[in-house]
Amino acid sequence: MTIGEQIRAARKKRRMTQAALAQALGVSRQAISDVERGRYNLELAKLEMIATILKTQLIIINHTRKAGRDDADATADAAHGGCIAS
Repeated sequence: MTIGEQIRAARKKRRMTQAALAQALGVSRQAISDVERGRYNLELAKLEMIATILKTQLIIINHTRKAGRDDADATADAAHGGCIAS
């Protein structure tokens, strides 16, 4: 599940519209739509705000597989990506 899909699921669980989430976040409704569709990535601070607004947790997922290295080594130095967990 992508970050956008997770945001959409958490938003719908709270019965919140894209417009309401956008207003609470200080962005346009189109920006929320673009995030949910994977067309636009948010910075970590905005993801944290979304997690707070939707009363859910922000979980950082760090997983990259590198050739010739085990998962633990690859995970230890991979770039971070944000994920919303409800």
